[in-house]
Order: sequence, then C-alpha cells, then structure tokens
Amino acid sequence: MTLWTTETVRTSMLEQTLNRLSLDGWEVFSVLRGAPSDTGSPQVIVVAHRSASRREVEEAVETGPGWVEEARDLLQQGRKIQAIKLVRAATGWGLKESKEYVERDL
Repeated sequence: MTLWTTETVRTSMLEQTLNRLSLDGWEVFSVLRGAPSDTGSPQVIVVAHRSASRREVEEAVETGPGWVEEARDLLQQGRKIQAIKLVRAATGWGLKESKEYVERDL
C-alpha cells in the first residue's frame, strides 16, 4: 500500500479534492509548492494515508519531494517516458496514473 503521494491541485478545486481524498482515507500532510491564491495557480500538496505513521511519511517526503522538479525537467527536455518512470518510482502509482500526472499536472 502506498503511504503517501502528492496531488497537484488548482486553488479553485482544492476543497473538492480534499473532500475526495478524505473519503478515500487520505489526509493533507504538507504543501510542497505554492500558496493558495485567487489566481487559481496550482498547489502541490502531500497527502498521507491514515494508516501511515507520521514518521513514515516524514521519512518518505524527506527523500522524495525533489522528484517533482526532476520529472518536470525531464518533460521539458522531451523525455516524457523517463519522467513517467520517475513519477512511478517516486509515488508507487500505476502507469496510467503516472502518465496522467505527467501529461496533465507537470
């Protein structure tokens, strides 16, 4: 089971996303990038499954947040497949979710 993951969320969709995550057993752990604004700019939030201990999530996040920027750099270099592989390795998501994240949210 994946204990933590990230979500890229537009400010206008933040409440809806948080409600969906809460129903699925997830809680917000921290905000990695950005601050809520009226412009609707994307926010990257870290969410942790309720079954995860705070220490497990902190350790995972300490070693992992740089993957977002690295994946973005790979995508900008035209290395989409490598970006998808990196997202899969960092998050534990399946191929479909990782591909959607790279195409839609990076």
